[in-house]
Amino acid sequence: MDYRPSRMAVIAKLAEAFIREFFDQNPLSHVGLVTIKDGISHRLTDIGGSPESQIKALMGKLECSGDSSLQNALELVHGYLDQVPSYGHKEVLILYSALNTCDPGDIMETIEKCKKSKIRCSVIGLAAEIFICKHLCEETGGSYTVALDESHFKELLLEHAPPPPAIAEYAAANLIKMGFPQRGAEDLISICSCHKKIKSGAEDGQTSLHVRCPKCNQHFCLDCDIYIHESLHNCPGCESQRGFSS
Repeated sequence: MDYRPSRMAVIAKLAEAFIREFFDQNPLSHVGLVTIKDGISHRLTDIGGSPESQIKALMGKLECSGDSSLQNALELVHGYLDQVPSYGHKEVLILYSALNTCDPGDIMETIEKCKKSKIRCSVIGLAAEIFICKHLCEETGGSYTVALDESHFKELLLEHAPPPPAIAEYAAANLIKMGFPQRGAEDLISICSCHKKIKSGAEDGQTSLHVRCPKCNQHFCLDCDIYIHESLHNCPGCESQRGFSS
C-alpha cells in the first residue's frame, strides 16, 4: 500500500508536524533542511531556530526527480555540522524513499567521516529495507526503521522529536571549581586580608562578622566578602598565591 495522494504530500505534511513538535520540545535547537534529487543534494534552508521559516521553505519546494545520492547528502550536512561545538548534539534525520543510492565516490569513507565527527544519523525508509542505510545508522549510533503506512510513518517520525540522552563520550563535562567561604567564630580576633585591620567579635556594640576562604585560609570582613562575590568573582588570596606560584 503506497501513500496517498502522493509520497511527497505525505512527507511534507508530517515533516511540518515534526518541525513544530521538535521546536516545542527543543526550543534552543536549530534545524536545517536538505533535499536530494537528480543525484545532487540541495540546501533548502540554512540552520536556524525559526519553525515558520523552515515550514515555509519546505512547502515551496515540493518536487522530486532523478536518482538519489546518499553520499552527496551526507557530505553536505557534514560540512555544516562539523562546525558545531563538541557540547552540542549533531544529528541527521533522513526520510528516504528510494530503493538505492547513486554516489560519485566511496560512501563508506563519507560514513566514516560522519562517525569521526560524532554526527548521529538516523533513517526512516518509506520503501524496503536498504543495507547501506542500516549500515550508516549502525556506524553512527542512529536508528533505522521502515514505515509500513502513513500512521506508522508519523509515529516513527515523532519519536525523533524529544531530545536524545546525553552521551558521555560525545559531551564531556568540564567542571568549574566553586568556592564557599566559611563563617568565622564571632568571639575570635582576625585580621582582614584587604584592610589589614584587626576585626574582633564585637565593635561599638555591633557584631563584626568575618569569613575564611577554605583554600588559602585568609580572612575577610563582611564588606570585603560582599565585594569579592559581587564584583571580583575570585578570592584575592587565591589569586595572589597563583601569581606567586607562576
